[in-house]
Amino acid sequence: MITQERLKEMLYYHPESGDFVWHIGGKGRPGTGRQAGTLTVNGYIQIVLNRKLYLAHRLAVLYMTGDWPENVDHEDLCRTNNKYSNLRICSWAQNRHNSGMPKTNTSGFKDVFWYASKKKWHVQVRAFNQRHHLGYFEKIEDAVKARDAGIARLHGNFARAA
Repeated sequence: MITQERLKEMLYYHPESGDFVWHIGGKGRPGTGRQAGTLTVNGYIQIVLNRKLYLAHRLAVLYMTGDWPENVDHEDLCRTNNKYSNLRICSWAQNRHNSGMPKTNTSGFKDVFWYASKKKWHVQVRAFNQRHHLGYFEKIEDAVKARDAGIARLHGNFARAA
């Protein structure tokens, strides 16, 4: 595991832009002043240091705080936006909740589903590895209000209603 001291010897981090720049060149590494990192297939920026892959958003937190984070959340959901103001340390559950709308969603609102047999909108929020049933509603507006209240109660400032 890389330390903050070694990281700062190898790279400079720009907290306003989220970019890492090499302090040192070397075998298989661009020269001093060149931007560090490549894009992963999952859309994150990764950087190789001492023959080990690291995700740039975790390196940014280490660079700024000195502590290695277990989970880091991109507040705006943009995996390449590693500005320090966009990153926040979180739990696994908080990170999972701050996600975009599932591709299979048909209601237009996250956590709100049409329950055909009851002919009502069903609201169900996941938190702490459990499903929380918040009710059935005839109007989608009422379902969305219940969902928003449930998300705020269960997830606090990591609530992301889409």
